[in-house]
Amino acid sequence: MHGIIDKNAPEPIYLQLKNWVEDSIRVRKLLPGQRLPSENEFSRRCGIHRNTARNALLRLEVEGVLRSIPGSGWFVSQPEKRLRRAGMLKLQDPELRLSASQRQAVSQSDVYIRIKQGLNDGAAMYGFEMVRLSAEEVALLLQGELQNLPLDALVVTEFQSKYLEQLRKLKASNLPVIVFNRQVFGEDIPCVCIDQYHGTRDLVTRLIQNGHRRIGCITMALDASWRYALERHRGYADAFAAAGLTPERKWTCQIRDISWCRRKIRDFLRNNPDLTALFIAGDTFHKSALELLRKQGKSIPEDISVVAFDRVNSEYGEHIIALNQPFEEMGRRIFQALDRMLAGQSVTGEVLLPAITHGNSIRNIQ
Repeated sequence: MHGIIDKNAPEPIYLQLKNWVEDSIRVRKLLPGQRLPSENEFSRRCGIHRNTARNALLRLEVEGVLRSIPGSGWFVSQPEKRLRRAGMLKLQDPELRLSASQRQAVSQSDVYIRIKQGLNDGAAMYGFEMVRLSAEEVALLLQGELQNLPLDALVVTEFQSKYLEQLRKLKASNLPVIVFNRQVFGEDIPCVCIDQYHGTRDLVTRLIQNGHRRIGCITMALDASWRYALERHRGYADAFAAAGLTPERKWTCQIRDISWCRRKIRDFLRNNPDLTALFIAGDTFHKSALELLRKQGKSIPEDISVVAFDRVNSEYGEHIIALNQPFEEMGRRIFQALDRMLAGQSVTGEVLLPAITHGNSIRNIQ
């Protein structure tokens, strides 16, 4: 490398180094993505000042020949790859689509923000562009008539079991299909999702181990269309069964229409004043349930113990023990799986386990 620089030449030293790098790339002695010596290495091996080396490298970065990665060094730039297009779609009842005010509320929720962040990170990490399909575009896609919208893969972001035939139809198309945040049972369709059962069972078991027997459950309607709700309720019921107990049917509040959520929970709490504990089976119900408990003058855990599925917003109580779903990781894993599928690899999907958060929302009443 000493031969790079001729200090007696009229050409500035920084320009000699710059020309050497460009010539090395042209004759393929330096390849796209290859790391260059550091500024200190150039300084030591060429016998020049570090700032002179940096001047040459910075000029090459401005021209797009090199790129610097903080903490890693200087690299030969690579041609930008075309972002692969992932069609993001929903297979669910039209009436479940939210109003403008509901969408605004959801977009500010902890769950939505974390899911969005995870998907954005995953798409950027694995070179995807997310293309959100409207209901009309999904209908055309299912009919094989979607034109002028080239896609490389499909991600089903919302799924009801009643739409299994439509999902199978997508699977039979020539595009890789994967389901996000929902487990599809009995089908050869990959998914990246959260285990809904085991964490719930462990959480409710904690209540039982602390002497609680009258434990309420606030959940989505136990409908076959919402398998995740069934799995959470199965975890709730099996925690009782493992202790030789059976929960009463009246202890479960099923909510089918979200617009009636607050009224349903209010009536449920009024009709079950002897509950000693409550399992809130999803972030959709956190706000209403906790505000209504507060309105009734019930303190947590002194008057009622509370656990929840999904991390509880600090506005309503950081101390509530809950199942924290790894949404960010799930977003990254979905695009990692798509990347492998597009490379021709076999993918079966992944089921991630939620973690139980620390808190003090359970009172021992034994």
